[in-house]
Amino acid sequence: MLPVKHDMTAYQGEYITLTIGCDSVINAEDVFACVRRYSWDDEILGRFVITNSEQSLSDGEKSKLNLALDTNSIDSGTYFWDLFKWVGNRPVKCLVEGKVVIKQGISNRGK
Repeated sequence: MLPVKHDMTAYQGEYITLTIGCDSVINAEDVFACVRRYSWDDEILGRFVITNSEQSLSDGEKSKLNLALDTNSIDSGTYFWDLFKWVGNRPVKCLVEGKVVIKQGISNRGK
């Protein structure tokens, strides 16, 4: 099964928030998501804060995850992100992947 594709756009300084429904029970401690300039880069530009959601489950869902990313320290540009399930110290399954576009705002730089 291929990972779900999900692209996101935000203005620099905004929080990106996302709730993901899962068809299996997944604990927030067992997943990791980050942003990199290129998929092959070692440098992590931003890490998502991941928690288990308290929202009601929809049909077919066994759990939900809340993801949040502060874009304040990420320059405008196009980046790549993904969400991986980990077992021990190794990734075992990519659940979601996509691009993050960070735009430069006009009125968000001060008044």
